[in-house]
Amino acid sequence: KRQASRHAAVHTSWATPDNAHGLAVSKDRLVWHSAGSCTGECTDGAGETLNVLDLATGEEISAEGHALPGVRSAKQMVGYNRRSGAFVTASAAASAPSSLRFQGYADGKALDGPSWESWGWGGARQGVTLGALKADPESGGFAGVWSHGVDKGTPDKLYFSRLQVSADNVAWSMEPKAIFPDSNKTEVGGNVVPLGKGRWLLAYTESDHDFIEAENYLFSSWERWNFDDSIRTRGGRMAIIDSAGRVQGAPVNISAAGAYFPVEMNHLVERPDGLSWAFIDRYGIRMIRIAHLRCDRDSE
Repeated sequence: KRQASRHAAVHTSWATPDNAHGLAVSKDRLVWHSAGSCTGECTDGAGETLNVLDLATGEEISAEGHALPGVRSAKQMVGYNRRSGAFVTASAAASAPSSLRFQGYADGKALDGPSWESWGWGGARQGVTLGALKADPESGGFAGVWSHGVDKGTPDKLYFSRLQVSADNVAWSMEPKAIFPDSNKTEVGGNVVPLGKGRWLLAYTESDHDFIEAENYLFSSWERWNFDDSIRTRGGRMAIIDSAGRVQGAPVNISAAGAYFPVEMNHLVERPDGLSWAFIDRYGIRMIRIAHLRCDRDSE
């Protein structure tokens, strides 16, 4: 642990402030997918790096990582599946090209994956928000959730997809689809945990309007979003979706119970008897609260 921490410190000057979803661990590897140094002018973003560490020694395995200085990537995700022994990464790039790109990593080998078209412009601002990649313990694949705004000032909508990893590549097992296509609300800060039997628990924040200011649209630095704290304290929602991304029943207002989801970074953690997350009541507060929700995965 001490050696790995010392290694990571070398790279933190290039890390984006919201890259906590960029860390995944297997039995012998630690993979950190984050921003990196960039070429040209970088005002709010950077390139992309994939750092691979040997857990036994804490040393970097440079031959298995990569550095892409020109992609202007500011939002990264990574997940690991024990069943398949594979990692999958996602990077929302503002240029070269403007898309959400998926790649795989297994047995020390990089695997090509699909891309989902988005948009991007200056300073690493882009149409994709931070999301999450979670392992599907039943299939050996992955589920991904993220938000996307068609353009500045339009509601950001949650998207869900599933991916499968083979020896040769990463491919869609279900192409991305909007979870709430008929709603005019904004949905951001998405995360999922598997419930089994093809079901997923979805957590996100909802708003009646597009609350990210146009001139700050989807900065990587979430503290620049300047949203009202009422969105944090009233917008937390949970829903169950099936393997096709269809909502089962109606979403639940979890904020009404006094447990909010972080709008910026939804760290939903699966636990043996349920799930937990950390949150704050308002921006700038120094006290972090932890919520734990017990759930019965076997119930219908």
